[in-house]
Amino acid sequence: MFRLMLIATALLALWPLSARSVAAGSHVRWVKAIGAQAYLEVCYGVDVASDQGFILAGRRSADTHGAKSNAYFVRTDGEGQVRWTAEVDPFPNFASHSRLLDVVAADDGGFVAAGWAESPDYGDEGYLVKIDAAGRLQWHYIYGNVNMGGGDEDDRFEAMAKTRDGGYILAGTTEALAQRGWTDAWLVKVDANGRIEWSRTYGGDGLEYAYDVIQAADGGYVFVGSTNSFGDETRTYLQKTLSNGDQAWLQVYDANGSDEDGDQEGRGVRQSMDGGYMVAGWYAAGADPGFPFLAKFDAAGNWQQATGSAAGDGNDVFSALTSTAEGGFLAVGRTNSRGQGSYDVLTVKTGRYGLIHWSETIGAADYDAAYAVQTVGTRDAVVCGKTVGRQWPGGTDMLLMRMEVNPPPKLKYRLYVPVIRSS
Repeated sequence: MFRLMLIATALLALWPLSARSVAAGSHVRWVKAIGAQAYLEVCYGVDVASDQGFILAGRRSADTHGAKSNAYFVRTDGEGQVRWTAEVDPFPNFASHSRLLDVVAADDGGFVAAGWAESPDYGDEGYLVKIDAAGRLQWHYIYGNVNMGGGDEDDRFEAMAKTRDGGYILAGTTEALAQRGWTDAWLVKVDANGRIEWSRTYGGDGLEYAYDVIQAADGGYVFVGSTNSFGDETRTYLQKTLSNGDQAWLQVYDANGSDEDGDQEGRGVRQSMDGGYMVAGWYAAGADPGFPFLAKFDAAGNWQQATGSAAGDGNDVFSALTSTAEGGFLAVGRTNSRGQGSYDVLTVKTGRYGLIHWSETIGAADYDAAYAVQTVGTRDAVVCGKTVGRQWPGGTDMLLMRMEVNPPPKLKYRLYVPVIRSS
């Protein structure tokens, strides 16, 4: 059951609202570049620890040219000061590339991250790793065709979320387990110790990818990604499942509102206060490189409205989405339509109904991009990604940025003047 939605709508242009670099009036509290000069570090996932500090997850390469890369964690305090780092090599005797694409704070004070690891015999495999509160490895597992005894098809986790039973839901893409097409979207439910409870694949005769996942209020799961099984072009793919992984509904959404050529991807999904879903992603329109979009769906997956499009002239994308304390949303990504460098971080804040509050670009002279975002308390958000040239020319480091997304409440007060009575 699906509907291919071709939406012809007037999208709101974000850029005239307040696109700007870090300057007076910026929502940025601080920006950090985290890394060593002899290494290449990138952050793909971030979460808030119990002490309101941050855990970053991504990759670290042995040199700046991207040689063998390992899974990499960085733990900071709430001001972005590094407390410790931890590097995990899934295959020490193999010149492999591994990376962590999402991370969550575990209930015991440790951290769990998902991504993929390049194996010697099985291609890329889904990877899940647990470290304790001090960064010491507790366990790590790979999932995919290695469990089938052979093959070199790629299986990757792109996102994860903590579930209400103390376990985790993992989302990504599998070739080895695909049932119909070349790749299928892939969900794996594991317990708190990484043991598989169930695994499901979703897709048609083409290619499906899952890039973000959440547990819905009813206990089921919702993931967003892309598909080309329902037409000639790649479209945004929104899938709802029951708590056991069985399909509830799916929707295929055309963000550019036409039959024109141009691929697109849904990169972030969050549930709204009315029980529906907000999706962030990007699309290509004909020869244009890319445009970010936000789209609102109801609880049954029916499209409601397009809430905005950053109508730039460059390769502009949304990479991630988070909910804010008052029920709004913050989408982050990258742009080369505005800003200072070749790319800058793109941020867009909306209210709960999609009304755009502000948009902002943040960057230095070279390259900056945001890949993940999480809310911090009731007022702030933390953003992570990649920055080039902030610490030294050409150096690639983790980008960590704290922003104010909700201003403090306005104080209402009255001035009382004492009345002095004469006797």
